[in-house]
Amino acid sequence: MFTRIALPLAAPIVALVAFFSFVQSWNNFFLPFVMLPSSDGYPIQVGLTSLLASTPAFNPSSAGAQSVQLPTLALATVISVLPVLIVFLFAQRFLVAGMTAGGTKE
Repeated sequence: MFTRIALPLAAPIVALVAFFSFVQSWNNFFLPFVMLPSSDGYPIQVGLTSLLASTPAFNPSSAGAQSVQLPTLALATVISVLPVLIVFLFAQRFLVAGMTAGGTKE
């Protein structure tokens, strides 16, 4: 009964919780930053922050440090956003179905 009645009605909510859970774990910053001993295993968000910190345009105190070019920084930002965008595009039909479930007559 649960799989035939309740689960199809709850599919948009399950998809929404799964999407938010994925986004939360993808954007997890603090735990890897604190727990990992070296920068070799950092996720892309922590690496993106270190790129921002070494760019003089965003951090004037790093003017003498090794500079990162802005196109490289833009590419790293696009790469970090791309998996969330792909998951959203696949989950979009379930999310929109939840919003329009009570608005149409059949």
